Amino acid sequence: MTQKHRSYRGSSLVELMLTVMLIGIIVAGVSEALFVNTSWFTMLQNRLDNGLAARSFLQKLASDIRMSYQVDTTSNNSKLILLKLPATSFNQVGFFNAPLATSSSKVTYLVEPDSSTPNLFSIRYQDTATGDDRIILYGVVGPTSSTDSTAPAIFQYVSRLYPCDQSDVASSFTGGVIVNLELRRTDYGSDTGAFHKVSNGIRKKSAIALRSEFMLRNSILHGTN
Repeated sequence: MTQKHRSYRGSSLVELMLTVMLIGIIVAGVSEALFVNTSWFTMLQNRLDNGLAARSFLQKLASDIRMSYQVDTTSNNSKLILLKLPATSFNQVGFFNAPLATSSSKVTYLVEPDSSTPNLFSIRYQDTATGDDRIILYGVVGPTSSTDSTAPAIFQYVSRLYPCDQSDVASSFTGGVIVNLELRRTDYGSDTGAFHKVSNGIRKKSAIALRSEFMLRNSILHGTN
């Protein structure tokens, strides 16, 4: 009886199968790590975009509120109307001349549905003095109103009279404006995926929420509210 020896170098079929299996496990792990990293980077970019957009919007809004002398009494939680004094001119020696306009100008911040994205809202900016009419912020998702689901409840109003009540509608004694904002912009890619799913739906990773308060510093000077 002759004894056979393995005389050729190489791998057996079993060894090849084990090698392929190990390579597959390694590739799957690396792919998953890359996917998680890419998803996290997309979320971070969206968060940064949301933060910068909110900061730019609040800076513009703060300037208009602080330079206004009155909040129009028709303002509510989805529409803010500010009354601003007309512009003035200076003569050659630096003194005020008569105002350039005889009536106050109106600055409006209006929450409206976003025509390009369902279930999202945008804020339109209008200025009667300059004729400016444009979308100043998009990607607004809330906060939602307990009484009206058609538009987010962005603005609230604080009375100058004790006990300084907070209301969803403005009055002739409004001395401060509160801004509540929930923002979700995804310009850098979707913020949903396999790692974001939860039992009751999709968790929006890129959304941010903030609250700011501003005072009408000119209201007492003009004695209007």
